Amino acid sequence: MPMRTLLFTLLAAACSSAVFAADPVPASDKPPGLPRALDYLVKTSNTWMEDHNCATCHHVTMTIWSLREAASAGISYDTKTLAKTIEWVMSPPVNSTTFPEKREGDRARFSLPAGYLALALAGGDGVPEDWWAKLRNDALTYQKPDGSWELQAGGRPPILTPVTENFTLVAANALAADHTRKPDAKVSAALDKAVAWLSAHPATEETQDHAMRLLLYSRLQREPEAAKKSAAWLREHQKEDGGWPQTPGAPSDAHGTGQAVVALSASGVPAGDPAIQRARAFLTKTQKPDGSWPMGSRPNGPGKGPASKLEPITTTGTAWGALALARTEPRKSAGGEAPQ
Repeated sequence: MPMRTLLFTLLAAACSSAVFAADPVPASDKPPGLPRALDYLVKTSNTWMEDHNCATCHHVTMTIWSLREAASAGISYDTKTLAKTIEWVMSPPVNSTTFPEKREGDRARFSLPAGYLALALAGGDGVPEDWWAKLRNDALTYQKPDGSWELQAGGRPPILTPVTENFTLVAANALAADHTRKPDAKVSAALDKAVAWLSAHPATEETQDHAMRLLLYSRLQREPEAAKKSAAWLREHQKEDGGWPQTPGAPSDAHGTGQAVVALSASGVPAGDPAIQRARAFLTKTQKPDGSWPMGSRPNGPGKGPASKLEPITTTGTAWGALALARTEPRKSAGGEAPQ
């Protein structure tokens, strides 16, 4: 049976809470490090899938990415869980929120969950070609003439200032993931415009900015000088505790540390590098018994307070921590290379 047919044949079962039942072993009983983090991510994503019909850019999407990275490292958590979660994000109800048909006014912009989902699915099997076609069309449709992308109105802005830069980096990385698997002239032209826009807007002093630029340039194998600058910036801004903060003056956390490690690893820095080993030690030391890492929330704009609910940022931060640990594990699989 073709994969696409199989996916949608199983949707009725896949969308039930029984299918997504979490591993009954408490997270605190799992080995610390990556296994415990994956346990936490699967549990939070199971709950999210039971209550929502959207993948979001913080729960299910990041869990898929973490599970795929772990599999690439030869660490088997639960392959059935990964497959069924991917089936869920491909289902019509969820797909309609990832790629909404009607977008008017300020909402006529690129879908942030689609961008992160493209990074999570890059290099994997079992993803229908029409999903990638939707991602490609979405990104090309909403790219501005200057090469950038803008965030949809509403919701809480992502952790990076300015927001346009963050969105452009996510969208460009998503397009690069598509272009790597299937080169396309229109996508290539869009990436040229995006890289030109980024070159005209120097990186800020935030970890995510440099990490996402380094990921993009490593995937595209271009802009070597810009890539070197971002890699050097990340090395220079690693704190004495071995971690990275999200923003200047903030404490190190799993979110900033995970992004820095993933980007450096994608650029070719080996797992045995002292900076990577110090980061792994930081993550090991700061992980909580439930498998997550402690996270804080920054104000939602000038004069505004932080978020009252920390589960989204905790899930995202834990996923980045898990990605960092998976990226820097000794490769046990035959292929040996981690997806970017």
